[in-house]
Amino acid sequence: MENKNIINQILCSLGCFIFLFVPLLIFVIPTDILDKCQICLNFTNFMKKYFVSIDIFENVSQIPQVTFFYVSIMWLWSFINMIFLSWMIILAGNTNIKTNTLLAFMGLILLISFSYGYFDGSIPREIMEKGWLSGAKTLNVNMGSRVDMLFYIFIMHCGVSLPLPMVISILIDKFKRNKQ
Repeated sequence: MENKNIINQILCSLGCFIFLFVPLLIFVIPTDILDKCQICLNFTNFMKKYFVSIDIFENVSQIPQVTFFYVSIMWLWSFINMIFLSWMIILAGNTNIKTNTLLAFMGLILLISFSYGYFDGSIPREIMEKGWLSGAKTLNVNMGSRVDMLFYIFIMHCGVSLPLPMVISILIDKFKRNKQ
């Protein structure tokens, strides 16, 4: 039993490390990474086949190779986060979330539509071409620096990676309530 706790603590620490530090890779990626590393180029081309947003971000960036590779890495990061957070929710077994079924359903629809819009590229394309909407003011997206890339891409990938664990926690909570 103690070995299981140690393994869970190690996995939890590893997951927290991945969640916090992988997005910061943007600051250490060389500007010509795809020219130097064939494996990185193959990886990004593979990811580009499935995720349209990679190409959209690359086209508007002033450092396209960094953006191309970073967005590909962040997609992988998003999937690892989905798995890790879902595992943490199941492992914790403590999902005492007071949920309203209608609110949960509406949130699920919103999250699925955002994820679909992001996967097919319509949300990134809209943001890159017209900017973020903030009330009556439009904030244009500038992908000129690594800090800007970290901010925009991190926010968008959190919007993709966080919904699944939230839905899992709601489903586990509903299942436990129905069982009682």
